[in-house]
Amino acid sequence: MVGKFLLERWSWILLFLALQAFIIFVALIDAAIPLPSILYVVFLSVLIFLIFITQLSQTETGRYTLI
Repeated sequence: MVGKFLLERWSWILLFLALQAFIIFVALIDAAIPLPSILYVVFLSVLIFLIFITQLSQTETGRYTLI
C-alpha cells in the first residue's frame, strides 16, 4: 500500500527534492548567503515534508481494507 502511494506521488516528491537541491545550489553560488542557515532551512523543510507524506499516506491508505 505504501509503495503504491509513493509511486503515485513520485513526481511531486522529485519536484520537492529538486527544489531543495536548487536552494542549496543557489546558496553555494552566492557567497552572501551563509550555507549553514540554508542547510538548516532545507533540513527543516525535508523533515516537515516527511511528516506530511507519512500522515497523508496513513490517512489515505487507512481507508482501504484487505479483502
